[in-house]
Amino acid sequence: MSEKVPHANYYDWLNKTSILSSSILIVSIIISVFLLVLEFSKFSEIAIKEFFNCSLAFFSVIYFVIDSIQSYVFHKAENIRTLDFIDNSLDSSFSEKNSTDYFSNDEVKAGINKLGINNFENVFFTKCITSKMLPKEYIKLSIIFIIFLSVCIFSNKEIITLVFQSALPFTIILQTFKLYKLNSKVKSVFDNYKLIFKSVNEENIIQNIINNIIIYEKNLSWAGILLDSKMFNKMNAELSLEWEKIKQKHCKV
Repeated sequence: MSEKVPHANYYDWLNKTSILSSSILIVSIIISVFLLVLEFSKFSEIAIKEFFNCSLAFFSVIYFVIDSIQSYVFHKAENIRTLDFIDNSLDSSFSEKNSTDYFSNDEVKAGINKLGINNFENVFFTKCITSKMLPKEYIKLSIIFIIFLSVCIFSNKEIITLVFQSALPFTIILQTFKLYKLNSKVKSVFDNYKLIFKSVNEENIIQNIINNIIIYEKNLSWAGILLDSKMFNKMNAELSLEWEKIKQKHCKV
């Protein structure tokens, strides 16, 4: 049976708009470098420089708008994902449609224990993928910050254009900070899970599972970070095998 996921359409849309965002980012970088070349070459045609300055400001605002819309769609997708996660874990019926062949813990009896194991798996995948995403984000942030800072310093423009141009680098800075914080928090939740299932007190297990789920979901919602789909697909088989080893070692299945 093929995998079916109720929130897949939302994530497909997010992935497609991410391609658009990346394209805008590349075009903005090219314009920024071009402006620096014009400035250092003492190009005297003010109208042309102002055109590219305004274009850069325009693309910065568009990038910010797309990022805001993506955040809204992301949270809507996450609400659907959460309900499906609860249904699979507790054998409930909160979601209008449920996933098929999406969760890998079908051998676990429905209940709090399965809720914890399903979340443990989500945490593991999020931890690994965000860890892989961070170096790429650091490089992107450094390049964009240096280029846009150079444009702001050396380019002659009106203050309103400068403010709009600054929208892009500050949006990237915020995204990178959120990714870093999410990765840090998820690592902490992952380490907690490795200890939770070793407890002999079932009441403590339940309390800690619920607390861990709340922490994870709260940080996921706050960050609004879409995991890199290409990276996920590339790592999925390897991480799935590793997850099975972790589950056998730490979980009461």
